[in-house]
Amino acid sequence: MKFLSLLASLAIATSTVFGQSCSPSKCDASKKPSGTLSAPLQLVAVHDKDNPNIRYEIGGTVVINDDCHFTVENFYMFPGVITAKWMGAKIGSDKGMALTPDGSVSAIDPNQPQTLSFDVSEVNPFCHAALLDYVGRLSLVDSNYQVLAIADVNPSLTEGSSSGSSSGSSSSSSSSSGNQVKPADSNDATTAKWSMGLLGLTSIIAILLA
Repeated sequence: MKFLSLLASLAIATSTVFGQSCSPSKCDASKKPSGTLSAPLQLVAVHDKDNPNIRYEIGGTVVINDDCHFTVENFYMFPGVITAKWMGAKIGSDKGMALTPDGSVSAIDPNQPQTLSFDVSEVNPFCHAALLDYVGRLSLVDSNYQVLAIADVNPSLTEGSSSGSSSGSSSSSSSSSGNQVKPADSNDATTAKWSMGLLGLTSIIAILLA
């Protein structure tokens, strides 16, 4: 029991420090969108923030299949020096939930795009993910949490809106630009994340001393 509590505290500390959030319950694959939820990927990071010589080429169309599964059609990502993962959040939020494990997305030749499928149900047993009620935007992020590309699959799910609207009209075109992505390292957000992280670490210490 103490070991499980320790793991839970570690998960809480990690998710808050990196600005991640969780859905209150696991996804339900029997829940289907009442309308088409899809959007093309929009390139956010034209150049790598640490190496301006690296110029990104990323494309494809994200489709929400059900509450647990999404597909990226005709996906490509270049160059081959990067690996990435998918994050999900309400549009305009600076916190998101991990939808795939670290390094789950690798480079794909733009001349040979592929269709990839992902299951969000087993990414983190301590931090659930669900697509229909909590994800308006999917973001492709690298290992340094630089946002590479976004797809606004459900424009009705914005920061401040109430969850629970799994229906949505087709979003094959998106009016949001990459400049609207909130940085996860803004002063207020960073203070809150580190405060919660310290709280989680304090809980871990208390468990170890008990």
